[in-house]
Amino acid sequence: MPESRATPLYKFWRLKCGDKLDLKPLATGQPLDSETRQKMLNLLADTISEMKTNYGCWDVAWGDVHKVGRGGKLFPVGGAEFKSGHREANFAETLFDVNSKPSDDNPHQYVAHNGSMAMMLMFFHKDGIESYTCTPWGQSADPESPHFMDQGEKLYSKARMKPTWWKKADLMKNVESSITLNVP
Repeated sequence: MPESRATPLYKFWRLKCGDKLDLKPLATGQPLDSETRQKMLNLLADTISEMKTNYGCWDVAWGDVHKVGRGGKLFPVGGAEFKSGHREANFAETLFDVNSKPSDDNPHQYVAHNGSMAMMLMFFHKDGIESYTCTPWGQSADPESPHFMDQGEKLYSKARMKPTWWKKADLMKNVESSITLNVP
């Protein structure tokens, strides 16, 4: 969640541990030796210190660090992928994960740049299909379109999805515009 204050500390600590330690035993459920556990505690102290320097506090909100957006519009986001060290010990995948990278304007802020482009949740009922979708940005690549970043702002940043319409009658109630093509 964007308001989570423990998750950024965990992320940066885990990245530091993944870069400096062998976390492979964690992927197979094996315990770490006492020397590695002590190094982890030292890295935690280092991470807290760095967060105070970078953000002014160690308990900064996830959404203050992680954003989704484009065209200069950024919004707090709850999901973001991060990898480090041994992939099997550091990889997580959820419906709302996207890859993020440091912002060009602020290297301590991470902005989603690619990942799940068309998430869909479907329910198959006896009387038809019920489904919901969300695009991390918007359906349009045109910066002038109202659909350039609308889903990122109104849906993705709030971990929400919108309904899709499988029946023509439902679709027609939600048509915003149409174009008629005349083929000779």
